[in-house]
Amino acid sequence: MADNLAVHYFGTKVLNFTEASIPRDLYNAELEKVKKECEKTIAGKSEELVQKILRGKFMKFLEEQSMEHQRVGFEESDHTIGEYMANLEKKVGSKQHIVKAQKFGL
Repeated sequence: MADNLAVHYFGTKVLNFTEASIPRDLYNAELEKVKKECEKTIAGKSEELVQKILRGKFMKFLEEQSMEHQRVGFEESDHTIGEYMANLEKKVGSKQHIVKAQKFGL
C-alpha cells in the first residue's frame, strides 16, 4: 500500500493529501469563484440541488488539490484514494493515514 501511494503521490503535482489540508484561503477563494460562476444556474433551485451543483463544480478543484479525491491509478479501480484508504482501514481494522511526505527534485 505505501509503495502504491508513494508512486501515485510522486507522479502528481498534488501537495495536499486531504480536502481538510488545503489552505483555507485557497479553498474559500475557489469556492466563491465557483459560486459566482454558477449564480445563474442555481437561481431558484432548492438548497439541496444548489449544494449538489456546487459540489460537482468544485470537485475539479478538489481533484487537482487533494490526493484523496483523485482516482486510484495503481490498480484497476473506480475508487478514489480516499475510498481506497477507507477500504484498507476496514480490512486491517485500524485507522490508516499518511503522516508526512516530501518531494525532492533536481
